Amino acid sequence: MRTIFWMVLIFSTLVWAELTKTNDIVDDNITKLQWQDNETISDFSTIDWEASLAYCEALELGGNLNWRLPNIKELTSIVDRDTFNPAMSNVFGFADTNFIYWSASTYYETTDHTYAWGISFGAGGQNSASKSNSNNVRCVRDSE
Repeated sequence: MRTIFWMVLIFSTLVWAELTKTNDIVDDNITKLQWQDNETISDFSTIDWEASLAYCEALELGGNLNWRLPNIKELTSIVDRDTFNPAMSNVFGFADTNFIYWSASTYYETTDHTYAWGISFGAGGQNSASKSNSNNVRCVRDSE
């Protein structure tokens, strides 16, 4: 019984994303999320958390206006646990992603709510940063 549990646990953690790309959008066929690819943000400089929220809300990409900053769970779904530096697939427009990307999730351990969660795609780990810091942004939308 214990062996079966571990096999299910291992299998379930290996399949994070199934990515395909159409134009400037990367589709995750497992989560049904669509991601902004690197080509549309390659000259984009780092910005603070509030500006990241506003940037995604104003983004028009692929004829869609309903882009948003991903929550920490969504952002974690595109971490590739089999790679390092970057911990993200080099296919489908996610290349050269060794940086910290903002999530929309506020860090819960501060009473003043001045920190937010992010992912460092160099190693693939979650971390928190002051919302006034400048980090990268990758927008997401629900495909359905």
